[in-house]
Amino acid sequence: MGRQYSAKAVEDAFALFLRFKGGSWHRIDQEMARKGYVGFKAKSVFPDRGQGEKRRDGWINKYNWREALKLHLENLPNAALNDAQKLCREVKLVRTRLYEGISAKGPANADAQTLQLYRDFCKLSIEAITKVHEAQDTFSGFVSNWERLLDWITQEAPKTARELLKIEDLILKHAEEEFGETEEMAYRRPEDESEPPAIAGGQSE
Repeated sequence: MGRQYSAKAVEDAFALFLRFKGGSWHRIDQEMARKGYVGFKAKSVFPDRGQGEKRRDGWINKYNWREALKLHLENLPNAALNDAQKLCREVKLVRTRLYEGISAKGPANADAQTLQLYRDFCKLSIEAITKVHEAQDTFSGFVSNWERLLDWITQEAPKTARELLKIEDLILKHAEEEFGETEEMAYRRPEDESEPPAIAGGQSE
């Protein structure tokens, strides 16, 4: 039988699972260790284990974390950034095709309606790019980039990553002051507004 964990440990791991969008398990291990769960390994408790009669659900399936993660991602402030980026790509695609059609005929031979559409989509393209920049300039956008940077550094220079983690709280505090938003506000879970997820027994084998 594996190590036993309290309900609080499961809740802390769940919060980190959401924060790191279901990935970066090595970062979750590091954060859990900082919280006092020495030796915690996500790979030992998150996925299912064993086969047949010996099969045991990992925390992801046991507590239905995938569905919770899906709802969390849909409600993140970063969803605005994703929508803005999607719109930007769509506008750029139409604008490019209009330009190719005009270039093939030559501007002098293109019909007035196509030229007007191209001008409209040029304007829409500028507006869409502006929306992307506005969506990026948020606390959650900063945190997303910070965590991505830490992931890369962890892979390439683990010692440097450990040093950065020592000042992570200070960095995030500066970001909170800069953007006027707290981490709790940016990463509030949908269930925080209603009932918390049930954690059966709060123990794991």
